This record gives sequence, structure tokens and C-alpha cells, in this order.
Amino acid sequence: MNLKNYVPNVITIFNLLCGVLAIITLSNGRIDYATGFIWAALVLDYLDGMAARILNARSEIGGQLDSLADMVSFGVVPGFIMFFLINHTTVGTQWAAPQWVGYPIVALLGLVMTAFAAIRLAKFNLDDRPHDSFYGVPTPANTWLTLAFLQIVTQLPVDHWFGQFFHHPLVLVGLSFLLSWLYISEIRLFTLKFKGLSLKENFYQYFIITIGTVSVLLFQYLAIPFIVILYIILSFIKNNIKREV
Repeated sequence: MNLKNYVPNVITIFNLLCGVLAIITLSNGRIDYATGFIWAALVLDYLDGMAARILNARSEIGGQLDSLADMVSFGVVPGFIMFFLINHTTVGTQWAAPQWVGYPIVALLGLVMTAFAAIRLAKFNLDDRPHDSFYGVPTPANTWLTLAFLQIVTQLPVDHWFGQFFHHPLVLVGLSFLLSWLYISEIRLFTLKFKGLSLKENFYQYFIITIGTVSVLLFQYLAIPFIVILYIILSFIKNNIKREV
């Protein structure tokens, strides 16, 4: 028995458990703990693939576990975040009614993200195109984005110019449907995996990581929506340059 073959799978299992703990803590109102578990899941998702490559420990069961963990941490979690936020912003408003199963119907619409995340992951598993690019926004990226929404709605004052936009239930519902569409769209996005250390071969990766790091240091969670938009724009530029060449 070669123990190194189990290392990536153990990391993946911890990713899944972090997703479960994020749901539990968020449902109990512990946004600080939930945020920590979501960040841990995002880091572990990156590390399991890295470990599999370094240890040459790829396996079919590892691929299946990865999809199942992603469905929990980056499928159920973002849908639950949007449900939580929409429910939070309906308190004391006309949107609190009508209800179904004890919750505002408008809040339940946030769960559409979970349904479309499942469709995306199923499509990805059956996609035989080279995985040097993503088609549609990856589930971890959308989770990162919904985590930013969680910080904006719960930390910014309601009268803040940026916070006002996100404190409306219908805005959050609209974002849920937009992100759901981005899951299954055919928008081609470059991966953040490096091909060696060459600046020429990894220019876009270096650029988005540098700009993203500086933006987060300066503006914290407020920078995340703009980083994701920049990532999509850069992907369009990169793809168009390739066509012209």
C-alpha cells in the first residue's frame, strides 16, 4: 500500500467537511466561522490538485471525490449563502411574504445556484475538451464571489453607497440567476495554473494574481467582484489575441 496515493483524497475530504461546517456555522449566524471554513475549502481545493500532480497520485476515485466535494463546498454553500442573504434582507419588508416551508419564496430563489452548480459539475465531468481552459465560471470562483456578497451585506452599513445596492432582495435574486447562467455558459476562461515560471507563458496569470492581491490588500472584500469581472475581461482579450495569431 502506497500511502502517498491517499494524500490528495484526504485533502479533498477535508475540503468537503469544511463546506459542511460552513453551512452549519452560517445557519447558526456565525459568519466569522463560516467565512473561515469557506476560505479553508478554497485553499484545500487548490492543494489537492497540486498534491496529486506532485505525488503523481491521480486516480479515478480521486476525480469522483473532487466533484462530490466541489458540489458541497462550491455548489451547496454558495446557494445557501444567497438564500441566507436574501432572507436577511427581507426582514421587515414586503418581500418577507408570501412564504413557503416557513421561508420567504424570494429567498428560496437563491438556491437556484446550487441546482446550476450541479449541472456545471456534471457537464465538466463529461467534457472531453482539453482542461487548459474553463468553459463557464468555475464553481470555486462563484463561491469566492458569493463570499464577498456575504461580507458586503453583513458588514457594510445599509446607507453605504455600495451596500445599498446589495441590500435589496431582488438585486440578490438577480445576481443568483446571473451567476447560475455563468456556471453553464460557454465563456472561455483561462486557468490560473502556471506553465513553469516564464513571464511570457504566464503573463495573464501573473497579472490577475498581482492586481488581485494588491486590490484585496487595499479594499479587502470590496475588491472581489471587480477582480472576477477583470478575470472575465482578460479571458476575452486572451482568447481574441489567440484567434488573431
